[in-house]
Amino acid sequence: MTGPPTIVVGNVKGGTAKTTTAVQLALHAGGAGNRTLLIDADPGRSALSWVTRAGDDWPHAMVPVIAYHRPDLPRSLPGLAEGHDLVVIDTPHDPKDGAKVGTMLVSAIAVADLLLVPSAPSLADLDRLEDLLAAIDAEEARRDLRWAIALIRVDGRRRGLARAITEDLSKARFGDGGTVLPLELAVPERAAVEDAFGSPAVLVEYEPLAQAVLAMLAETTGVRA
Repeated sequence: MTGPPTIVVGNVKGGTAKTTTAVQLALHAGGAGNRTLLIDADPGRSALSWVTRAGDDWPHAMVPVIAYHRPDLPRSLPGLAEGHDLVVIDTPHDPKDGAKVGTMLVSAIAVADLLLVPSAPSLADLDRLEDLLAAIDAEEARRDLRWAIALIRVDGRRRGLARAITEDLSKARFGDGGTVLPLELAVPERAAVEDAFGSPAVLVEYEPLAQAVLAMLAETTGVRA
C-alpha cells in the first residue's frame, strides 16, 4: 500500500486502553507537526465519541477523525489517507461473528506499518494474546510486519510483576518484526489516564510511549517524532 505510514492499535481483549492509546498517539503525532488522520474502526465509535466530547478544543485541523467500519479498509485507505503524514487506527476487540479475531481487526493489521498491542500486565490479559499472535503470524507469512506489545496501566505497587512479565515476553520468539517495549515505556495506572476521555491534551503518562512509537516509524519514514 502506498501513502502515509499507518499505526494500528489492536488487541482481541477489551479494556486494554486501545482507544486511549490511539488517541494519545494521534495527539502526540499532531503536536509534533504531523497531520494525522485518526480512524475509528470500532463500531462502538469510542474514538469518535472522545473527539465529540472534546468539541472545539480538539485540534481538528491537525488531527482529523473519521469513522470507518468496513472490512475493505486495505482498498479504501489510500484515498482516505491522502494529504496526511500519518494514520492511526483504533480497532474493535472481540468479534461478533464467533471468530477468534474479528474481520475489522484483520483488515487493519493488513494495512499496518506498525501494530501496537496495548496490554495490562496481568496473566489474564496476556492469555488472550495467543489468538492475536496467530493473526500476526498469518500476516507475517504474507509480508514483513513490525509490531510491539506495550504495557498499559501499570500499578506502581505491582511493578515487580510487570517487570517479570516484560522479561518473560521478551524471551518469547516473536520473529524479526515483533518486540516487547521496555517497562520504562509502560503507561502507569493513574487517575489522569482513567479520566482522560474527552480530553484534547497529550498526557504526561503517555509521552514516553508515544515518542518511542513515533521514533520507530521515523527511522524509515518522514514522520516527525
